[in-house]
Amino acid sequence: MAEEISAPRIVFKQMVHRGIPLFECEIDRIEAMDTFDDDIWLCGYPRSGNTLTQEMTYLIQTLDFGRANSVYLEDRVPWIDAKDDRLQKVKGVDAIEEQIRPRFVKCHLPYDFLPSQLKDGKGRIIYVSRNAKDVFQSYYRIMLWDDQLDTSKETLNTFFENFVKGKVAKLIENNILQLLASDLYGLWTDHIIGYWKKRDNVLFLKFEDIVKDMPTAIRTIATFLGRTLAEDDVTKIWKHCHVNNMRDNPMVNFSYKAKNMSIRQEVGAFINKGEPGVWRNVLTPQMSEQIDVMMIPLDGTGLKFEFS
Repeated sequence: MAEEISAPRIVFKQMVHRGIPLFECEIDRIEAMDTFDDDIWLCGYPRSGNTLTQEMTYLIQTLDFGRANSVYLEDRVPWIDAKDDRLQKVKGVDAIEEQIRPRFVKCHLPYDFLPSQLKDGKGRIIYVSRNAKDVFQSYYRIMLWDDQLDTSKETLNTFFENFVKGKVAKLIENNILQLLASDLYGLWTDHIIGYWKKRDNVLFLKFEDIVKDMPTAIRTIATFLGRTLAEDDVTKIWKHCHVNNMRDNPMVNFSYKAKNMSIRQEVGAFINKGEPGVWRNVLTPQMSEQIDVMMIPLDGTGLKFEFS
């Protein structure tokens, strides 16, 4: 039997900017904001290994395990591209500007929507990517977990159709525009290619490589940030960020959200297996083939993904 949902349902409001659906945010303020050379922007399409990369990077830069074990990740690495006055931890740009330096920023925006100063090199960008099939299955499940989907209108098939086509599916209810969740941040291929093309100035990572060899990923990020880590530091970060520890860590597993908004815990958890290949349990052969077609624009770019 599904667990009863007692906390209020809070569905994030949405907007469209230059044809791309986003969660409601201060996009004009983001694009024009001042950045600093030591800013660390942690970017990625939703469900691409963002939480893992944020926690790793925070520890690589600070080695502050005490704070990592006592302060929520959302407070240490605030989310810039959403603002909702109903939720204390969704403060948008204000949360970034309240940070002490170096500032850490969580961001799902397409590259073109980043601050102009950041794109000009004032700050550092780490982008994590993940194969589209695992992204889809994780994206759909997390939207169910977070109670963001109207399941009377957005079934798995509907969500999938919009994911692979990148179309803006509009629902009009009470004369208010609502966008289907799978439209958010635009087409996966556009998002990922946008950062891939800028990899001379962006550290471009793959989730599959991170989980296959996390110590190497830790050293790669450290080099990018100009940090020198002892081998004991690398090992300690690796153990801290192992999926089994992340899943049980209330500072990163978002379990606190159940106190403030409805969570469908019968769906699973915010952090589940943390490994490639889960898509095989969700996608039909036809769905898998459609994603293969969706990924054709990657041909010739030099960017390839392996599917476990």
